[in-house]
Amino acid sequence: MPLSPQVLKSALTFLSQAHILISAVGGLFWGAGDPDASARLNDISNRIADERDLVQRQIHKNGGAS
Repeated sequence: MPLSPQVLKSALTFLSQAHILISAVGGLFWGAGDPDASARLNDISNRIADERDLVQRQIHKNGGAS
């Protein structure tokens, strides 16, 4: 069942905000001298970015979300 353009746009917004938040928190851990936690958060951030890109491709495939 295809997702509506509105649902895809909401998912894109959520994933974009989550990516920004996780990236910022990872930077805080790096600055606090915890490179292991920072690396784990960086991995999560990259996975979220991959999912965000997937949603963007789906939006493009469907002709864009309005």
